[in-house]
Amino acid sequence: MKDVRHFLCCGILCLVSALPVISQDDLVAGCDWREGQPHKMHWPQLPDLTPEGLDVDVNPQLADDFRCTQSGPITDIHLWGGFQRDQVPDQPGAVVFELTFFSDIPATADAWSRPGQRL
Repeated sequence: MKDVRHFLCCGILCLVSALPVISQDDLVAGCDWREGQPHKMHWPQLPDLTPEGLDVDVNPQLADDFRCTQSGPITDIHLWGGFQRDQVPDQPGAVVFELTFFSDIPATADAWSRPGQRL
């Protein structure tokens, strides 16, 4: 059984327009994104490496909205996260992410913007 309870996700990092072809052996190196590389978001959300930004306790669901600044498909999504007490699972398959995109219900004078229909 896959156990995701110990994963503390810090949020979506960056949406970019080019997906490099990587093998399973190159997965760790292939998932790196460096400042200055292309992206389709309004700004890349880099990890907060200050004491206030690490080991953030969140529930299993979290959300982030973004303004896409280029047309075309989103081909690459990078996540940064951490593990409770830095205990990394032995098998990479033990960590599972489900990413879901929703349409936007824009903010009004009386309400914040919020997710609409699942896309």
